[in-house]
Amino acid sequence: MISIRVKKTFFRLVCFLISSAVFCERIVIDSGSGGSLIELHKYGTGRNIVLFIGDMFGGGSDTVFSIENDINSGKVKIPPDHSLWVIPSLNPDGSNGINRNGVFVSRNFASGNFKETDYNVSKRIFCGKIPFSENESLALKKLMEGERSFNSFIVFINSKFYASPVISDYKWYNEKIADLFKGFTGKEVKVSFNNNSTAQGWLSGTYGIGSVIFDFKSVDMTSLLNGFLSVDIHNVVYKNPHETNIVKLFDRTFTAPKMQQIDPSEKIRVIGVLEKMSLNNELYILVNKKNYLDDNYEAADIVPVADIFKTAKPGSSLRKVLLSDLQDMFEDSVSAGVRLSIISSYRSFNVQKAVFNGWVSRLGQDEAVRVSARPGSSQHQLGTAIDFNMLEEKFDVTKEGIWLFQNSCRYGFVLSFPKNMEAYTGYRYEPWHYRYVGREIAGIIHEYFDNNLEYFLNWYWFTGNK
Repeated sequence: MISIRVKKTFFRLVCFLISSAVFCERIVIDSGSGGSLIELHKYGTGRNIVLFIGDMFGGGSDTVFSIENDINSGKVKIPPDHSLWVIPSLNPDGSNGINRNGVFVSRNFASGNFKETDYNVSKRIFCGKIPFSENESLALKKLMEGERSFNSFIVFINSKFYASPVISDYKWYNEKIADLFKGFTGKEVKVSFNNNSTAQGWLSGTYGIGSVIFDFKSVDMTSLLNGFLSVDIHNVVYKNPHETNIVKLFDRTFTAPKMQQIDPSEKIRVIGVLEKMSLNNELYILVNKKNYLDDNYEAADIVPVADIFKTAKPGSSLRKVLLSDLQDMFEDSVSAGVRLSIISSYRSFNVQKAVFNGWVSRLGQDEAVRVSARPGSSQHQLGTAIDFNMLEEKFDVTKEGIWLFQNSCRYGFVLSFPKNMEAYTGYRYEPWHYRYVGREIAGIIHEYFDNNLEYFLNWYWFTGNK
């Protein structure tokens, strides 16, 4: 039986065929994980090719159909030396970027450090057993393998999850695409740091194809289409390669005054540190009142620590990844005449549930959510958050609180809930609560993100990392 969605899509395509005066070649590339067809619609026969991909991440097929409406109504003109290719839905049987097999389609490509499972914001995602294990990613691979003029391609990928356009990497052609994109739409294209196994990284690394991921609904698509369809892609975008101006691209992403004022060599160092983050995304999970962990989330390297840190509360556990840096911090604090103690560390979902319910019983719901996290939204479930010494604001004037605030970033720890930031973090000031993110990243947060962990992680997941 044909699904309702396939019937609906077929009906719309028939309508286009009947009403359109523009010839469209329709090719079935493959079928999705649920059997629905993955189609390519070709308009024009020129070798300058602009390809739009809808529904890889979720959403976009409706906007792609509006693109085709613009073509058929004459709002978008396709010159003889250009072609516009459209894949209305690369993931026709899935939703929110995940196909019927539970695979996050955009991360099933052969690029970077492929991992079977990884993290996206606060959720563990399945990237497939191997690259191109899924029909959806394989369909795009088949399409590219059938082409030869890659230096005439530009690819645009829709994502409803990201409000701002993002360039995929530091190649010179992406710098040129970014300039053109801004000229045609008035939108600044921001730099991202390549993540593991992404479609954009694969297009660039394997074929040298520039791509941009953005929310199709965030720009005037008619202006964008007519703009890029007027560009000699081969000669303007890909010809005469030059060394990419990394600092220029850096400044597109980092608009804060502090970041603009640092010298070029320091910007390049920061880029190098940030590019390594995707190797260990689990350390940078964004968990807060909007982004929840799964109920059964538990890091694989949780270990007991009460025998290692004699001032730790009995039964304390933490992730093994932070122990070396934490030991260094404890040893140096003793040398400075400071006595640190661990009064709270890893908590499972169920333990956090009991803790939160206890606060509700004591303070009531409205006040409890200011001082305690609902189960699933606690940094303590990560195994990288520690409450030190005392759960009182006066901790910040004790010698331990002062030393910790001044020195913690040197050992990879950042204060989670700073003073006067409740409107941003959702929690009252907690001078005792620190989270481990590693020494290099903690230093960058301290130096360039106002020592604000929440600000940095929101930037990383929703602006810098696509």
